[in-house]
Amino acid sequence: MDFINTYESSAGPTIQINILGTGPFLEALEKRAADTKRVDVKFFRPGEISVLDVLLMSEATLLLSEAETFSLVSCESLACGKPVIGFDCGGPRDFVNDSLSVLLKTRSMQELVNVSAALVEKWNTLNTSVYQAECRNSVLRYTAENITKSLLDYYRGRLQNPSGP
Repeated sequence: MDFINTYESSAGPTIQINILGTGPFLEALEKRAADTKRVDVKFFRPGEISVLDVLLMSEATLLLSEAETFSLVSCESLACGKPVIGFDCGGPRDFVNDSLSVLLKTRSMQELVNVSAALVEKWNTLNTSVYQAECRNSVLRYTAENITKSLLDYYRGRLQNPSGP
């Protein structure tokens, strides 16, 4: 809700936010969304639409988490060729590249709004097929084969040198 409130008072272009899910803040978000002028909020419930469909209808993924071990939604977003904008909250920094995606070091909602508004304006001038290919390539490191190889290499190294790094 902080993002919606901050964006409402910004000078950025009108945007649409797609929210998929339920939770303790859903009712308050729905009430706040009813009063917005510059942020069009669409709500989707699990089972009504797939995550893939929501990602495909979106231009970016907003990551507002304080901590993430991996952030599957960020990985899915990149795999769909959509940039991730949010806070540097852990795991996503391993695969979110900075060619267009942005992970802010500070938890400044105003800075997040500024970056989001700039992305909306920049998105229309990009060669999105090139960017989408870059996004997909950034998540290819996390195929089952690559993860398995990495884990096996790690465990083999530990077995050979149990006190090593």
